[in-house]
Amino acid sequence: MILFERGRIVDEYLSVPEFYGPLPPGDVVGLAANPTVVARLTGADPEAVRRVARTAPSPADLPPARELLAEFAEIMRIEGALTGWADAPELDGSVRIDRS
Repeated sequence: MILFERGRIVDEYLSVPEFYGPLPPGDVVGLAANPTVVARLTGADPEAVRRVARTAPSPADLPPARELLAEFAEIMRIEGALTGWADAPELDGSVRIDRS
């Protein structure tokens, strides 16, 4: 997850920070979600962010990705997060932009 404010990255989260290889310890810490920032930008409860934004050394140590996504979407009040691109036009208020 990457959170932007006015076009700038203000927070990042990666559930398995060293999935692609070893990182310096500071980078591992930096890839953990900052509950205060997430709360300020989304209205999520900081304690809920701490509970959901867990990290692990392996994907096997975490819930399935869709379950983790659903938890994030719920605490950040994001509708349609589990909707795939093909299903998006069925959502209320969706707008299709044709490209030529």
